[in-house]
Amino acid sequence: MGSNSSKAIILNLATMAVANNIRGSTTSKCDWEYKFSTNDDPHGPSYDFEDLTTHSDTKVGYCNDCNIQVELGGLGFPFYCQNQTHFSFGSNGGLRTPSDTYLTMQNSELITNDIGSDGGIFILWQDNRATMYYKHFDSCPHILYKYDNIGCDIFQWTLHISYKSDSKIQAILFENGSILFQYGRGVHYGGRSATIGIQEYDQLSSVQYSFKRYSVTDELAILFEIDHGTSPCDSDNEAPVARCQNKAYTINPTGTLSIAASDIDHGSTDNCDIASFGIVPNTFTRDDIGDNE
Repeated sequence: MGSNSSKAIILNLATMAVANNIRGSTTSKCDWEYKFSTNDDPHGPSYDFEDLTTHSDTKVGYCNDCNIQVELGGLGFPFYCQNQTHFSFGSNGGLRTPSDTYLTMQNSELITNDIGSDGGIFILWQDNRATMYYKHFDSCPHILYKYDNIGCDIFQWTLHISYKSDSKIQAILFENGSILFQYGRGVHYGGRSATIGIQEYDQLSSVQYSFKRYSVTDELAILFEIDHGTSPCDSDNEAPVARCQNKAYTINPTGTLSIAASDIDHGSTDNCDIASFGIVPNTFTRDDIGDNE
């Protein structure tokens, strides 16, 4: 074979590195799961109502069956794997995503399915007439994270019922992804006509506290937190299994050859998900002509 002929590099890469075994990185479904607790639970949240009516420039509007788009302060709010920068602030007791979504007075049960819909945060989804308030805090005043320098966005509804005194409710969105519902005294019907809970944008996941039942007592607090301990993949120590195939490549006498791990992967697996693939070495020259492992 002449000096200008192409040569073959035979790759036997049985030791291909499969790196960064991270749960959920190759799946399209958000793997965040939420759990809730109340101030009636032993380690539940505290009721600590920061009344926005005592702050200036917090009133967003007063209406019946209306929705007002609100842009969040700070860097946004992480909700079901997506950072939200706007919400549709509905008088009927909810925050919707996308932010131009209308929240009707006809509430429904939060059911997980795959038909696709709009998600949201529903503190008291029912037919409401309300004055609405909003304020961003760089350091949240609520006792839950007051000393941790965590920011939050507070949405507040003052509910107006013609034959009852006004009642106040609020949803606090903490920048770490936690959500706190707080209910003042005298909430209309105690939630017997309302939906209370949270739902992912595409309805693949939801957490419902109650649906049309008496569940809201005076000075109730409900905390929704991301549950980081529900899957064995969160602390996965099992190594992935690399499976490779032999391949022959040609290289010009004065050239180099670079290959990707995907070129020789032959069905590598892991007990969770494989986030990325690597191959060492991945660049070859004439000096590598022959078998390589």
